[in-house]
Amino acid sequence: MLDGFSGWLTAETGRGDEPPRVSGGLAALLRAGNSLELEAGLAVPGGAVSGSVYRPEGGLDLIGDELPDGLSRSATELEYCYVHCDPATRDYLLALGLDLEWGFIDGLALTGLILELSGTGGGTPAATVIGTLRLGGADDQMVVCGTRDAGGAWSVSGTVTDISFRGFADWFADTFGTRLPEAVAGLELSEVSLAFDHTGGGEFRCSGALPLGETTPAAAFALRAAVGRDGGGKRTVEFSATLDVAVDLGDGEPYPMSFDVELGTGGDGTRLTASWTSDGEPVPVLTALAALGLDGLGELEDALPAALRPALRALTLAYDAGAGRTVVTASTERLTFTVASVRDALGKPLWALQAVVAVGLGLSQLPLLSGLLPAGAELAVRAVRRWPPPRPSRGRCWPS
Repeated sequence: MLDGFSGWLTAETGRGDEPPRVSGGLAALLRAGNSLELEAGLAVPGGAVSGSVYRPEGGLDLIGDELPDGLSRSATELEYCYVHCDPATRDYLLALGLDLEWGFIDGLALTGLILELSGTGGGTPAATVIGTLRLGGADDQMVVCGTRDAGGAWSVSGTVTDISFRGFADWFADTFGTRLPEAVAGLELSEVSLAFDHTGGGEFRCSGALPLGETTPAAAFALRAAVGRDGGGKRTVEFSATLDVAVDLGDGEPYPMSFDVELGTGGDGTRLTASWTSDGEPVPVLTALAALGLDGLGELEDALPAALRPALRALTLAYDAGAGRTVVTASTERLTFTVASVRDALGKPLWALQAVVAVGLGLSQLPLLSGLLPAGAELAVRAVRRWPPPRPSRGRCWPS
């Protein structure tokens, strides 16, 4: 209800055949609910009304039964109230600042809450709760949004980009009693997101890049921490990971390489293993390695004859976060090679290569011995293995 109008009006003469333009505004006292009063402005033309008030004395009756479970209207104090409505469309928005905390699951509480109720005309309004989740340090905060579905159940989701991995890892261990896998300790974090439903089950997702080589990889690594409860009500945390690489094959369409990731391999749990198998798409060896951040292997192309550089059939990498070491095994039609990052006595990074080439050459295939060997007698070379000496990894890896 609007009362006590005051306002202004302006008019401009149109040019030529243009009609005059009239605009203005009205100020009035807006009464919402049974007790809330606030100064509001009304736009002309259009008639949209908006207004706000800081720490209103009334207005709790506007909340009704719209609060999520765990929040009591009797304990609520309004920090502020904002109202916007459009008589032409009957759209409305009511935003209320609440002096409350919302613990949507045990150990996680949102502060600085804003309750937004919006809709058109009558009926049940759409309800949204926006709050801040502190993730350890004073600067590590995530804006989380809670939404209510048609059945009245609430779910929450949020994302933060400016946060350190170590700070988040410490907060996660303190909150859930479980440390993140040591195998991802070197993760260069770019984003943390969360999503929980009304049952209290959900997940955290840490996205970023692993320092596999000397350059920032194009590979996208994601660690997923699924949080739930077992049959006895005890909280559980399960970890999984993905590694995806978009490889440029020169045809304008990035080719996705999706790796199967196993966490916590090795006796001390500091390793992860990621494996990929070709689906038939020809992926050049060096293109795949460069996408993984292993640009220091550039001279591999010179070290291998052209006949031994066909497309990849399979690729496996093992990353040891404790030692800062990466081992890559790649297989093509005739070649299997393993590349390992090692360090010299001074701690400088080196690359070591072992290559195994399938040749399949037997004595019976030599023209001079054809038909002369006894039946069942054969001497054959099935593979040739080579170990070039480790070389510094500053773009110079081994002699060709």
